[in-house]
Amino acid sequence: TTPKQDPLQESASIETTPPKGIAQTPAPLDPQVKQETTPKPQAQNVPSTSPLPQEAPLANVGMGDLQEFACGTWSYDDAKLEATRPTIMRSLDKASGQYLDLTPCNLQSDPSHGKTGQITLAYTQLPDKVETLGPTQTTHTFSLSKANYSQRLCYRAKTRQCLRIDPNTTQEWSSTYSTTTIKTTQTYERPPQVGASTPTHYVRELTENKAERTTHVQKNELNLDADFMQFVEVYEGKYLDDQVKSSPEYKAWVEAVVRPNQGTCSQYEVEELLKGKRVLPSIHNTRIVCVKSGDYVLDKP
Repeated sequence: TTPKQDPLQESASIETTPPKGIAQTPAPLDPQVKQETTPKPQAQNVPSTSPLPQEAPLANVGMGDLQEFACGTWSYDDAKLEATRPTIMRSLDKASGQYLDLTPCNLQSDPSHGKTGQITLAYTQLPDKVETLGPTQTTHTFSLSKANYSQRLCYRAKTRQCLRIDPNTTQEWSSTYSTTTIKTTQTYERPPQVGASTPTHYVRELTENKAERTTHVQKNELNLDADFMQFVEVYEGKYLDDQVKSSPEYKAWVEAVVRPNQGTCSQYEVEELLKGKRVLPSIHNTRIVCVKSGDYVLDKP
């Protein structure tokens, strides 16, 4: 005989299959069992082949940004107290790790590449050295003269008129100075030349003169004013006062009065136009000639 089975046990052992088209509900995960999952493939961004609208002309693939480098040697301009070097534009080749020259090494600017053209570096000023010289005492004498002539009776003549040389009109004076000179030595350090380990220096000396002046006039026949005599002393390098020399009044006087060897006549001579024993000199056959001129215009306008 076949033994009877318990209905409850029978129903528990039967496996049921869900109808087609219905998704199975997954069994709950055991928290103590490590679950392995396979990652789903992700969508990849495919780069566009069209160029960027603002791409730099030289920004090639594998090249770094353009950079400006100093090249060549320093050129020194002592008047401007600065040094300059030419420049070159370079870009780093990322593949080789080497910089590539993209422009010539020169002083020309190239705005398309961002090239300024030169590197300028100011000299370094070192501390000044100041010396005070003096005061020193000096005395100088000055003399200016103006030639004169007139028309008078000739020698041993009753009516005949001749040209006669008259004595010069003279201005004489002397001045004493107490002069102090301030000497300043300025030293500037230039940038070291390419390949050199030590810098070079540019040195210039500046002097400032100050003077106290006293004057005594011996002859005042030309009636020159005090400024005229003072400016003569400055022009002739005896009165060393930089404040007077740089004044606009002195500069205007030089422009109007100074005429080296072409100023007021200081020596006349009478020239005979007809020479012969039978011809007596007179105003009709002679003339006045200036044979020597001074350095200043002494005639008042």
